[in-house]
Amino acid sequence: MREQAAPGDPAALLRTLSALADVWGQVGDHDGAAPLHERAAAMLERSEPQSAAQAEALAGHLNELGLWHLQHREYDGAGRLLQRSLAIVQARDAGSLETTRAATTRRPRRCTAARWRSTRPTAKRPRRCWARPRG
Repeated sequence: MREQAAPGDPAALLRTLSALADVWGQVGDHDGAAPLHERAAAMLERSEPQSAAQAEALAGHLNELGLWHLQHREYDGAGRLLQRSLAIVQARDAGSLETTRAATTRRPRRCTAARWRSTRPTAKRPRRCWARPRG
């Protein structure tokens, strides 16, 4: 199989490299997939700035390369690649965790007298303050 893409279209080349590496990996030819993962990872590392999808793809290629080195008992190389992959994933997850934390940790609304009067306590529901639904 040959890598084919339009000249000057790195996104298409990257998709082709990734697809070919996946095919070789699925048929069990990890030695054939490793150079494709290396080339795709090198392309992703050169591209600036990196989007979340590019960072995730880079982490995936580095992970596959790390596993290939592990299969060949090249533990130093495997460790370096897997640590780089983990750092990318943790950086991505830390950013999404901070966004989630900021969105979910809001100060509760103060219960104003108007809101307090608008609530109607019942036997099952004590009087408490909440925001009225807008509608």
